[in-house]
Amino acid sequence: MRIVKRVLIGYAFVVVSSVIAALVVRRVVPEFGDESDDVVSLVAAMGGRSFSSRSDALRSVEAVACMGGIEIDLTHAQIVDGARLRMHAVMGGIQVTVPSGWRVNVVSRSVMGGVDNGLARSTDTDAPLLVVEASAIMGGIDSRPGDDA
Repeated sequence: MRIVKRVLIGYAFVVVSSVIAALVVRRVVPEFGDESDDVVSLVAAMGGRSFSSRSDALRSVEAVACMGGIEIDLTHAQIVDGARLRMHAVMGGIQVTVPSGWRVNVVSRSVMGGVDNGLARSTDTDAPLLVVEASAIMGGIDSRPGDDA
């Protein structure tokens, strides 16, 4: 009986700690920008959200999913060459859709999670470059081409 009690107390501690961590992320990480802005920061803590950019000169997108999920659609956006997409998933997930005509350079790190790069590399040297930095801790990040692929 003592073992069951200890397991339940440990489980409750992990759950409460995770909820507190998600709430802290929500308060500490700033969220700003809308679909027409050039710089955007997205946060999903214990929830989900979708974002579709229509920017004419997108420069930077930062996305943090902590026990939540984010869907990012960049198929209607125009980017400046060297634009950055930084994604961090902690016990959550992020899915990003990118037009097939862009050059994409992905740098990823994961711990007990995964980063799936389903993007085909464009060989057109005149195509705009998107630099993707992805990190997943007990979560997942999925990159895929848009419908025009």
